[in-house]
Amino acid sequence: MILIDTSVWIDVLKGTANQKLTDFVGTHVINENVAIIDLIRYELLIGCKTNREFSDLIFYLSKLEQIVFNHDSWNDLIDFGYNLKRKGLTIPLTDVMISYVAIKNNLELLHNDRHFNLIASHENLQLIQNLL
Repeated sequence: MILIDTSVWIDVLKGTANQKLTDFVGTHVINENVAIIDLIRYELLIGCKTNREFSDLIFYLSKLEQIVFNHDSWNDLIDFGYNLKRKGLTIPLTDVMISYVAIKNNLELLHNDRHFNLIASHENLQLIQNLL
């Protein structure tokens, strides 16, 4: 199962991703091998330009495996972020949360954001490489 970061979704949905990446995402979506969290859904949906685009994207994203980030996960997320900070990494909360969820749920992360490479160099974050 893979988790696709907003940075990749935007390129794929806008049609600016390379064919290899677009095919990879499409195959994994068709095979029901893609997970999503509410934070990524939020980032994607607030970027919609029309009501139609918004409702279509809600429908499309609802077909993906939904990973729930519950209230009890916050303490572990804080520990994870604190440990990153102690290692000298200053990472936006969104990227810390996405990384934490990927690690906790044993998901591979597909991204186009340098912060995830930094996290992976210090933590057991599984990244999908060579598609961009």
